Amino acid sequence: MKMNKKNATVTLALTFGLTYTSVAPSVTYASPSLSNLNKETAAQRSLKAQLTQQQQAIQDELTSMNKKQLQLTGKISDGQAEINQTNDKINALKAEVSDIEQRIEKRKAILNDRLVSIYKNGGSVNYLDVLLGSKNFGDFIDRTFALTTITNQDQKIITDQKNDQLAVKEKKASVESKQAANVARLENLKKTLSEVVALQEKKKIAADALKTKQDSVSQRLVALTNAADDLKRASIKPVSFSPSDASNNNPSNSNDSSNSGNSSSSNNSGTSDFGQTQPVGLSASVATGGVSGILGYGNRFIGRSTYVFGASNPSTGQFDCSGFVHAAFAANGIGVGRSTDALVSQGSAVSFGSAQPGDLVFFDTYKTNGHVGIYLGGGRFIGSQSSTGVAVVSMDNPYWKSHFRGVVRRILN
Repeated sequence: MKMNKKNATVTLALTFGLTYTSVAPSVTYASPSLSNLNKETAAQRSLKAQLTQQQQAIQDELTSMNKKQLQLTGKISDGQAEINQTNDKINALKAEVSDIEQRIEKRKAILNDRLVSIYKNGGSVNYLDVLLGSKNFGDFIDRTFALTTITNQDQKIITDQKNDQLAVKEKKASVESKQAANVARLENLKKTLSEVVALQEKKKIAADALKTKQDSVSQRLVALTNAADDLKRASIKPVSFSPSDASNNNPSNSNDSSNSGNSSSSNNSGTSDFGQTQPVGLSASVATGGVSGILGYGNRFIGRSTYVFGASNPSTGQFDCSGFVHAAFAANGIGVGRSTDALVSQGSAVSFGSAQPGDLVFFDTYKTNGHVGIYLGGGRFIGSQSSTGVAVVSMDNPYWKSHFRGVVRRILN
């Protein structure tokens, strides 16, 4: 008996819970074109390269300034040491001046003693009085010699004193001049160092500002990449799904498919209006499990859901990929993880060639195993995609095919 097309469609809708003979409603996005996204991405990458060059230039300047700061610090230390040495010389000169002054005082004492020995009464007489007081020529000669000796001694003392004082004065002036030069040089070094440190602070502030801008550009690039991926996925339309596809990769259906002679009677059992009790094309072992319930749960949200990262909210129809898988299994009494990282470690690993409806398939999108869906058979899966919400997608589509690495996990045994 030939199955009526209308009856088959109604039967599938009621018993299997999935009508895949029609695609999900199209969704309109107020998004920029992929061409514009690519242009902005190129511009942002160019800006990031420029910022990186500027950052490197500032870093090179800071490195140079650090070296200059070390050099200035060393010069300041040397300058301070020179000032300390000059101070030591000044102190030594002061001691030398004190010694000279003591020698001058001793000379004065010697001169006074000589004058006292000449002038018996200790009075002060002038040169002419001493000579005119001579008793005779011999006495005159003696007095003249004595006065000459005293005068010479006095002159020598005065000369020595002047020479010593002049020498000390010159040395002191030289040292003080050098000290003043050292102090001025030290002040200039400190001023230069202060300017370098201030410029360093400005450069650091500029570097921090560039880093903030770089981070902003990097975040924008990530957003643009995600937006471009969304546009690419938006072009991937949900595909039609015939119930027989669900059993194509199911090893338990080998007996059913080999008994072609019984196919008519098998089909007859499911053709009465609203009388289908098992999913068409699925073996009895699969139908009595949780697969039909899980897939039927997903059908409720095709065209009625949106992708929200981190969401698993059936009441609002908001899911991310792992949130949808979690909700579909939970609705049928099966507890699974909430994230792709948790899901990929659950159940047992199987090859894609052995995959059957209800298995989880993983894709390397923004990270390894970053996207997950529920396999339907026939190279198709149902999942919550960022561009469509819950939808059925062909794994032969270039995007999904290029991101599939053969990771399949079996939760239902």
